[in-house]
Amino acid sequence: MGILLAALTITLVLLIHEIGHAYEMRRQGVAVDTLCIGFGPKWLTFQLGTFKGIKICIAMIPLGAFVSPTSEGVEVMKNLSLEKRTAIYAAGIRANFYTFFIGMIIGLFSMIATLTYLGLPGPEPKSIDHYWFISILIMGLIAVMYSFSNFFNHVVIPVLGLAMFIWLARLLLIEENIFTLFGTPVSGAVMMAPDFKNHEFTNLTGVHWEYAHLFANFLLVGLTFITLSLVLGIGNAMPIYPLDGGQMLVERIQSWGLNRTAAVVKEFGSTIAIMMIGLSVISDVIFFVK
Repeated sequence: MGILLAALTITLVLLIHEIGHAYEMRRQGVAVDTLCIGFGPKWLTFQLGTFKGIKICIAMIPLGAFVSPTSEGVEVMKNLSLEKRTAIYAAGIRANFYTFFIGMIIGLFSMIATLTYLGLPGPEPKSIDHYWFISILIMGLIAVMYSFSNFFNHVVIPVLGLAMFIWLARLLLIEENIFTLFGTPVSGAVMMAPDFKNHEFTNLTGVHWEYAHLFANFLLVGLTFITLSLVLGIGNAMPIYPLDGGQMLVERIQSWGLNRTAAVVKEFGSTIAIMMIGLSVISDVIFFVK
């Protein structure tokens, strides 16, 4: 059951990310052809249906997801301004951040409501006031992200991505076993997925125990969901092509007329990405074998 929930959770996180890209594409007049969860050749890719003219697919290699425009959409996107293309690349990251912040608010108050219903010791009234303050702060942050989207796209995302890249590079230099630093979304979600057999509420009986049991697992699923949303958002902001942050960097360099430099950045980023995928797959093999 835990592995199934893990698979559903990571699928939902990836889907929200790609919906962000697809929404911004259509908003900028770029026709979307396919939204696919996973990668793989055509014989490992299955179409689940269509939604507003967009083909929804799932592929059997669970290393990410993608949105692809139609042939006409590709031409439209080439003619968009740098600002609009950057907004498209940043839209998935922003969608993950919105999900993370909204999930935090829902999690805080669902926890308080459930503890109150079960008659369990809950937060002190002063703590609840703090939760309200935190929630209002988060909602204000969401409003700022939406209102100043250009600043977020051109400044905040690149800074976060660069910080993440430097932090990861530093860990690689000091970590003896580099496989502990990597993993695909599958192993990440499985490690965080709830185990329905390991929660004991010895002070509760009957229906209250059942509710507490369900709540604990719901809380763990929610924690997995919002954590993966944040990790996916910041991870995609790294300036490594073909991640979103890398594509934004390449677009910026090309806008300066440095096409050869942009090509080098693409090749370098693609090499790093392939190495990261390889390390992640090996790490997953080690994780599941153990």
